[in-house]
Amino acid sequence: MGTKYTPFAVSTQVVAGINYKFICNGESINGTPSLAIIKVHRPLQGEPEFLTITEIDQ
Repeated sequence: MGTKYTPFAVSTQVVAGINYKFICNGESINGTPSLAIIKVHRPLQGEPEFLTITEIDQ
């Protein structure tokens, strides 16, 4: 919450659907930059599901 993420790399894994891992630049509402890994799962049927955001130490 309060951070805008812009992906610059993605990897995928085929499972019962597709797992996505995005590496993103982040910028908080106060302008602090960050890096993060965002994981999303898209099942074979239904809506994609957000899994985690993990901040990367710089």
